[in-house]
Amino acid sequence: MGNHHGGAANPVEVLTEEEEKNSKYHPRPKTLRFKPKFSKLYEYQQTLPSLPVPELDATLNRFLETVRPILNDSEYGATETAVEAFRESSDSKEIQEALIEYAAGETSYMEKFWDD
Repeated sequence: MGNHHGGAANPVEVLTEEEEKNSKYHPRPKTLRFKPKFSKLYEYQQTLPSLPVPELDATLNRFLETVRPILNDSEYGATETAVEAFRESSDSKEIQEALIEYAAGETSYMEKFWDD
């Protein structure tokens, strides 16, 4: 099974092409063909529950908390006004519902957008 690199103390084993193709581990880029010997990081990945989509109010509140330190008072006031207008709009509810619907068919509602 695979080639060992670095002697007995090295906790990494290189996968052969056949092992990579049939691997039960999470898919990796072709340039990274290693598997942990002492830790099976992705072994239960498919059995973990999906992260829930946060409530819209929680997301908007967190956004305001996040941008506060980098905005002056005038900029923050304008941002807060825009966020509150969005919060009250029908667009915000439609977008939140679309995200919840999208998330129902995914293991992670963030992954596609995070990687883009």
